[in-house]
Amino acid sequence: MHRATPVVAVLAIAASGVVWAGCGGSSDSNSVSSAKEEASKALEQGQKQLNKATKEGEKALKEVNSKGNEAIDKAQKQLNGSKAGKEAEKKLEEAKEKANEAVDQAQKQLKENGY
Repeated sequence: MHRATPVVAVLAIAASGVVWAGCGGSSDSNSVSSAKEEASKALEQGQKQLNKATKEGEKALKEVNSKGNEAIDKAQKQLNGSKAGKEAEKKLEEAKEKANEAVDQAQKQLKENGY
């Protein structure tokens, strides 16, 4: 998009130079009309290139935005996953502690009952 802007400016300057040169001392109106047509065509072509570059820039921006959103979503899922993983580990440790306590209590009761 940045490259197209100077191209349009150069074409406009060149086209106006052609028109100006044609307006010098020549009384031939055909060469002036021809120069104007050339300038018009050059400007039109430059505008098309600028429009194309703008559309490509917009498309690239949308792709970058989309990929950025995907990366944020992925990071958020990983963060949520790590929180869930930490919570699951915590619950697992609590369950292990309770199981060990139950085993210890069962052993204590067995000893008290003479087994």
